Amino acid sequence: MWSLPDNVWSLPNHTPFLGCLLGRKVMIERRVPHSNCYNGKDYNREMTVRNCSCTREDFECDFGYKPNSEYFSVGCIPDPDVDQNIIHRMPSVCPEGTFYPYTRGFAKVSGDTCQGGEEHRYAPLMYACRAQDIEEFLLYSSRREVLQKILSSSQNDVKLLDSTIAKNVSAVDYQLGETGCLYWADNELHKIQRLCEDGNHSVEMLHSGIGEVPSIAYDWKGHNLYWIDRKFPTNGTIEVSKANGIYRRTLINGSYLIKPTSLVIDPHHGWMYWADSGKLMKAYMDGTHSSITTFLSHSTIGSDTVLALDILTERIFWSGAGIRYASLRNPVVTSVGNSLGWFHIDALGIYKEKVYWAEYTMSRLYSCDVSNCVYRYQDINDGIIDLKILDENSQRGGNAACDHNGECTHLCLLKPSTADVHGQNRTCRCPNNATLIRTSTTQEDEHCCQGKAVVNVTSGACVKLKTNCTDNQFLCDNGHCIPNSYMCDRDNDCGDMSDEHDCEFQTCSDGHFTCDNGRCIPEDWICDFDNDCTDNSDEMHCSYPSCPVDKFKCRDGRCINLSWKCDFDDDCPDGLDEENCNYNSTDCGEGQFKCLSGSPRCVPDYQVCDHRNNCADGSDEKNNCSITCPSWKSPCGDGSCVYLSWVCDGDKDCSNGNDEANCTSTVSPVTALPTTSGPCTGFVCDNGICIRNGLRCDGIDDCGDNSDEYRCGTVRPHTCMNNEFHCRNGRCVAHWMRCDSHNDCGDNTDEFNCDFTTSRPIIECAPGQILCYNSSRRCLDESVMCDNFRDCEGGEDEQFCGGVSCDRSLFFKCHSSAACIPKKFLCDEAFNCPDGSDEAACGNQTSGRVRSNITCSAHEFQCMYENKCIPYLFVCDGKPQCAHKSDENLPQCFDSTLADYEINAKMGANNATVEWGPVGVGKNVNYILSYLAYFHQANNWHNTTTLTEPRYTLTKLHSAMTYYITVYATVGSSIHRYKIIQVTTLDDVPDVPRYIGVSSMTSSQTIEVYWGDPQVFKGEILYFEVCIGKTNMTIHYCVQSKKNMYTFDSLENEQPFVNGQKYFVQVSAVDSVGEGAKTEPKNITFGIEGISSYVGDLEGTPVGNTSIKLTWGAPANDGEKINNYVVHYQNLLGNMVTRIVDKKTLSYVVEDLCPGSWYTFSVAPNNKISGTGPGIYISSKTDGAAIGKISNISVEWIAPAVLKVSWPIPDGASPNENYTVYYDYDPDNLHSHKVSQYAKKRIVNTNSTIIDGLRGCELYYFRIAPGNCILSEVKSESTYYDQLAEPEDLAFHPINMSSGNLTWKASCPNGEPTGYIVYRTEVATGKKVVIQPYSNTSKVELFLTYTKLTPGATYKVTIRNTNKAIDGVDPKMSEPMVFNMDPYPSPFNLHVKSASEIGDSGVLVWVKPSDVPKEIFKGYEVLLCSDIHNEYIKNDGKCKNNTDYKHYAYSKNNTASYSGLTVGYHYFKVRLNKIDGYYGNMSENFTVTVLGGVEVVTQASSLQLSQTNLIAICVSVGVVIMALVVIIGCFVVRHRRLQRSFHAYARSHYDSSSGTTTFSAADELEDEDSPMIRGFSDDEPLVIA
Repeated sequence: MWSLPDNVWSLPNHTPFLGCLLGRKVMIERRVPHSNCYNGKDYNREMTVRNCSCTREDFECDFGYKPNSEYFSVGCIPDPDVDQNIIHRMPSVCPEGTFYPYTRGFAKVSGDTCQGGEEHRYAPLMYACRAQDIEEFLLYSSRREVLQKILSSSQNDVKLLDSTIAKNVSAVDYQLGETGCLYWADNELHKIQRLCEDGNHSVEMLHSGIGEVPSIAYDWKGHNLYWIDRKFPTNGTIEVSKANGIYRRTLINGSYLIKPTSLVIDPHHGWMYWADSGKLMKAYMDGTHSSITTFLSHSTIGSDTVLALDILTERIFWSGAGIRYASLRNPVVTSVGNSLGWFHIDALGIYKEKVYWAEYTMSRLYSCDVSNCVYRYQDINDGIIDLKILDENSQRGGNAACDHNGECTHLCLLKPSTADVHGQNRTCRCPNNATLIRTSTTQEDEHCCQGKAVVNVTSGACVKLKTNCTDNQFLCDNGHCIPNSYMCDRDNDCGDMSDEHDCEFQTCSDGHFTCDNGRCIPEDWICDFDNDCTDNSDEMHCSYPSCPVDKFKCRDGRCINLSWKCDFDDDCPDGLDEENCNYNSTDCGEGQFKCLSGSPRCVPDYQVCDHRNNCADGSDEKNNCSITCPSWKSPCGDGSCVYLSWVCDGDKDCSNGNDEANCTSTVSPVTALPTTSGPCTGFVCDNGICIRNGLRCDGIDDCGDNSDEYRCGTVRPHTCMNNEFHCRNGRCVAHWMRCDSHNDCGDNTDEFNCDFTTSRPIIECAPGQILCYNSSRRCLDESVMCDNFRDCEGGEDEQFCGGVSCDRSLFFKCHSSAACIPKKFLCDEAFNCPDGSDEAACGNQTSGRVRSNITCSAHEFQCMYENKCIPYLFVCDGKPQCAHKSDENLPQCFDSTLADYEINAKMGANNATVEWGPVGVGKNVNYILSYLAYFHQANNWHNTTTLTEPRYTLTKLHSAMTYYITVYATVGSSIHRYKIIQVTTLDDVPDVPRYIGVSSMTSSQTIEVYWGDPQVFKGEILYFEVCIGKTNMTIHYCVQSKKNMYTFDSLENEQPFVNGQKYFVQVSAVDSVGEGAKTEPKNITFGIEGISSYVGDLEGTPVGNTSIKLTWGAPANDGEKINNYVVHYQNLLGNMVTRIVDKKTLSYVVEDLCPGSWYTFSVAPNNKISGTGPGIYISSKTDGAAIGKISNISVEWIAPAVLKVSWPIPDGASPNENYTVYYDYDPDNLHSHKVSQYAKKRIVNTNSTIIDGLRGCELYYFRIAPGNCILSEVKSESTYYDQLAEPEDLAFHPINMSSGNLTWKASCPNGEPTGYIVYRTEVATGKKVVIQPYSNTSKVELFLTYTKLTPGATYKVTIRNTNKAIDGVDPKMSEPMVFNMDPYPSPFNLHVKSASEIGDSGVLVWVKPSDVPKEIFKGYEVLLCSDIHNEYIKNDGKCKNNTDYKHYAYSKNNTASYSGLTVGYHYFKVRLNKIDGYYGNMSENFTVTVLGGVEVVTQASSLQLSQTNLIAICVSVGVVIMALVVIIGCFVVRHRRLQRSFHAYARSHYDSSSGTTTFSAADELEDEDSPMIRGFSDDEPLVIA
């Protein structure tokens, strides 16, 4: 309320009326106390009436409502005796385009005249009159469907979305209107999508790369979409975009969230609410961080709470041990009923005083009245995940500030107002990564640079962004480049819809047809039976003419040639032309041969006499088969041909043996197939083929035997395509060729770090075709062989054309092709020969190799007809895994299973919560959860211990990996199994990229960066972020690259690289979850000429069985630049090893290698400043017999926490061989690149060992390596109950700044009862607290609530049980768990109140946080970080980290002065001074820019002024001079007026008879200088106050 002057009286400003009656305040003029005054006899006292701001006291309950007995005079609830439909019915006379009032339960008291204030909370909503009512409906979703239930109808539910589109729906919402758009999030596809139901739209992908979305909400006033994404590198995010998916922005990040579960929005008042770890939080819908507050805290708000908002009555409902609600104005908690506590509610809705909810596992929809909850339910086909209830009034009214997008350029976001609800209660925001200009110091509205522009921080103007896109490409908002022709084609080519923004879609030109989706196609494509529009609109409403007599009509109306009928080809889409055919009467067409019988009836002429029975009866090979052999085959004399490589190779391949007749040796001479008619003028390959000199050393095997790539001192640089792997030697090979046991790169780098082996698919080509067996694995016609053109990507069709024979001691000759393969690929269960002959008859001895019999473990089933083991999990699962279905034809496969019972899993990146329907109600039922994953391609499956509840959370899973899960239920003496489900864990943040390298190119003024993929796959890499900056600066100029290399030609703002300047680069990988960790900075000094020479004559010589000596020559040039040499190689554990060798030593002995194994080494000269020069690679093999890979590991249980590990001695191992046994309960530590550093290990010289000291009831993983040789696959086994075992899975869940819940799990779910002792230590002070919260309990999940913790402190906690010691050994302590308490909140709204002209001094002002008690407040600390340089370029990354800020000053109040700042950018932050030894959180920074008083250090050559700068200076000086002239002129005129006025006063005259004073007219005064007061008299009243 306003304050009153002393001479005005009104009713006192006491609550609750504030001096107001019926919404107005009467103010009466009175004498000022203690004042003497004379007012005269006719003086009237003034009375003023002003309207007050509205409060709750100005409203009463409307008709049909009554006061809430619990909150009398606060709330109004519907009267059950009055039909609510009558109250809210639209008037019978309500013209379309007008509005009618829709009561919210309140009515203004008759005669009340209040205005504004809280009127918007109680006044009726104004709803638009509709031409047609919308039926009220309930929208609900299961995992695979979304349906609509009309509440007023008994008809079947309408399916809006089915399983062909929906894969794992997690949240839904709906946009009412003419289009009727459905929004949903799909956690399996990691997308948010939309489908508008007007018949003109298909499914639209709004957002991709999302994680787990538990909630979405549509804002019908701002036309925005809000959602929670819980799968982010932090604790999650709350994000927003326009409803069509554009302008995505993160509103609230993980710094303000813990684990948000559900989100609702209130567009009427501009608030959004969400549930998060025991609290209901709220914030402005524009995401202003200072608006984030706790709405209420309650013990029933948990990790799976769902919310529902009743906008009409302004109440929020939530689930958790039942259903509860609170008023948005007065958060007092009320329960709905008393019998709902047993429900596990997954979806919740409120409509007309009735609450609806669903429990996913029950497949039912429940409802009851809020005031009298006697619930009812109806069965639903599937479990409900989310639900929304809507009617014609659900999305009407509200804040009008975002009408016409609130005049914002991008996002218009609502926020609350304490005054007029129709005011501009909104904030304009820019999307993520967009550059923006602040329109004022309030930092509220943002104006984004349009198009692809950024802000120049000096001028404040938008300038064009430098990109990697070419002139004929369009730059998407997410940084992608697409062809300009893709713009405005109604396809989301960018992925963020930015290519479809601001498009003026026009009708198609003459001669074209406009599809329903806006595409244009030629008119002659209409009704041609092809879906050219992609929405089939070009094939709708077609009338097809009848077919002529020489045509055949298909069922869909199209006509085909009559001769195509019964020709063994389905020419009609439905195959009608091949039905009811009598093929024996078929006549073949031209160029075809007619088989005598069988099918096919006709074959092409070129297949006749090709020595293959193409006709079923072989008639194509029986008559006059005398043919001429091609140049790459030899005739046998019987009409057949064999490959030249088969002649004189010791095998009789011709039926008459002519290929081995007249042979002087068993190996045929090499006969070259020249590419020219004369002698070879190019390069002669080792196999005799002649190629052009230009093909030598180009990184491609042009010879076919790779001899053109031998002895190459340099490798021609080139860029690999997206689907290729970049070898270290510069070559490119297909991605699928990685880890296929073939040295495709030539330097073996495609076989490095192969944790997960990629097996080749088995492909069989048709007769007359060859297989590109070493590249793309596709089939080609045999006619392409040896035609001097590489049809296969790897050139397989041109190999062996010169008659090169196989070395039978090392290679196997394929039966029906010219290919030779190494013998190690025989019987490896993959077709390496094009005809698969390397896998034929592998059950018997073939080519000197016998397929070994295998013994399956106790947990595996051995197939009956083959040497194959499969997990028992796959037996009787309905999917044959063994030949002849031996795993599915067992007697137990026909027993009853629990296939009808649901089993579901909620997947995380490293965990899965599994729930299943309970069985045997009232009986003693135990469950065992069993799961399996293909980790390292080994069948590692695990059973949990016995469970009594139908729910369990699996932890320590691998991200982006498929798992099979089932449950075994024991009911009495019978065991039943649930159905098997296949699930995949979510992607996780990628690991750091490997082996980053950098080089500078002085000639091109560029810096080139290259790197390797992350070691472990955690999800598909979308792109890499490559950052560069000056050394000792934190700023990064970052770009995106989809390849493993990037070339910088400048820094940000086109700053060229400076000779002698040190720079650094970092690289990180980005997947659908987010950005991973950056590599360590890689430094380089630009302009210092680097080493460009190679070392010479690199050779590797075995030294014994475990060492190789490397020798090389000094480079021909750059000798004075070399400080040392760098030797790189990768050991068989997958670790990169680096050794530094003195420049005088041109050799190095690499030791501790594996016998009989190949290694690839590189040697490169190195300079300490310019870095490493180019490397030369060589592959060398150690002497001795190779040691085989260990398989068939056995793990036995010896004691509760003791396991025995044994394994067979591998081939080639010596009797006293050392073995390293690696083990860990975290499977991530068993990856080959981590195992030696992170996993526990034990070295033994026998083939078994006992591992003790393990954790009880824990799953352990094992890998074994003989000596320094290759690791085995992974084997896993569980330990059992150990009464001394340590508690597990310690975690801390904060409640507020000083309290939280400590949770842990018992070491075994079904152990004996025990107590627990908790030890807590404050890290900074060492203060210890010991508590025993449990003395004897069998609970598995336990907790302890801590209070009076110190904000900002760090604590360490360990726990042990209280069981008795065994043989003097006490129970084990848990692994320490460290947690941090949130500091006191930061001050906010930091800004400068006053500043000097050049900005070097001023006063900082901020707002004190509200959560700090006065008695402990100890002032503030002001911190400063400065970015001082002469480039006038703002460096946003310079002061990015809090550690960059240093102490500047202390302050006892919320102001602080600063002065003496130098030229540059200065960033201030403020935080609370230490309370109990800990600082508060730092505020957001405020930037102070000092641009005046510049001290410029220049050279003579740089003292130049451009014409533009000179004009700018002259104009500025001129404006200042003109302003001074005007000011001086004003002072002169004012002085003359004051002088004349004084003269007039000096000439005044007082008349005693009349009691008046008269001023002289002062003729010299101007009209405007004449005095306004003639005089005054004692007869006139004079108020003296």
